[in-house]
Amino acid sequence: MEFSLTDENISTVTRGVCSTMLGLELQVVSSSDNLNADTETISGVVHILGDWQGSVSVICCKEMAALCASKMFCMDALSLEQEQIFDCIKELTNMVGGNLKSNMGPRCVLSIPKANGQKGYEFKVPETEIINAVEFRYAELPVLVRVHQGHLEIPSPSHE
Repeated sequence: MEFSLTDENISTVTRGVCSTMLGLELQVVSSSDNLNADTETISGVVHILGDWQGSVSVICCKEMAALCASKMFCMDALSLEQEQIFDCIKELTNMVGGNLKSNMGPRCVLSIPKANGQKGYEFKVPETEIINAVEFRYAELPVLVRVHQGHLEIPSPSHE
C-alpha cells in the first residue's frame, strides 16, 4: 500500500504535540543552513510496522532537548539528569510518531521509542530512506522531524 505524509501533516502534528505537551510554539522554517554537523544532538526514533513500514525520528540540539525536558518535568534545565532528557525526547517522538501513524493505514503499530546522543543531524535508520523532513525552530533552536520509509527487520523473540 502506498501512503504519504505531507509537510502540512508533519507540521500540524509536531506543532500540536509541542504546544499541548510542552507549551512551546514551534515555527516551521524552510532552510537547514544552521544545522551544524558538530552540534551535539539528541535523536529519538519510533518504528511503524503494518500496512506501512518505516520510522519517525525527532532530532534536536541538546539545548532544545533540555528545554523540552524542563517543560515536561517542570524542572530547571540545569537540574535535569541525562536520563530525563532522553525520556522526554522518547515521549515526544512517541507522540509525534503515534499521531502520524494514524495517516499510514488502519493496521499499523508503533515500536517502543528509543533515544541517543550524537554529533550532527545525520541520524540514519538502516534499510530506510528519508521520504520527508520538516525543520522547526523555537527561539532559534532547531528541531528536525523526519519520516523514513523502508522494510524493517524486527528480530523475533527467542524461545530459549
